[in-house]
Amino acid sequence: MCSVISNFFYNGKLSNGLSPGDNNGQIVFIDSSPLHAVTKKLEGKKFKPYNETHTEKIIELIKTSVSINHYGTCEIGIVVPFNGSVQYVREQLRLQNLKNVEVGTVHTFQGREKDVIIFDTVLELDRGTETFDKMTEDEKNQLLGLNDSEPILNGKISS
Repeated sequence: MCSVISNFFYNGKLSNGLSPGDNNGQIVFIDSSPLHAVTKKLEGKKFKPYNETHTEKIIELIKTSVSINHYGTCEIGIVVPFNGSVQYVREQLRLQNLKNVEVGTVHTFQGREKDVIIFDTVLELDRGTETFDKMTEDEKNQLLGLNDSEPILNGKISS
């Protein structure tokens, strides 16, 4: 993953401090579509999405990482793209008595490392779904980067 970013954006000059073969880690993708997760939003004027189903899965992953893989909670970081999700996940972790798990946006972890990183996209969102249909035009435009505010999602890389 680091080499893709380094090569694409930095002409191969970005280094993560590891030599090839040093990393014993793995990347695991979890398809949450069978769970029929629904993106919701916290009350208020701003778009603050969260996902209960994804958060339940995150808590399950943390418990597994701690009990079976013997990681400390301070070695685990959760990266989510929205401040509403940060608030929601932190509250759920507190309710589960899972202390010292750091939760934040990608900016929170910039330049730092954790042994376990859980990245949640939060959104289960297709045009035409109930969640997307309930969003205001401003929320849809912000999500897709079509207004003057900073875009929430920018998922396209082109050359």
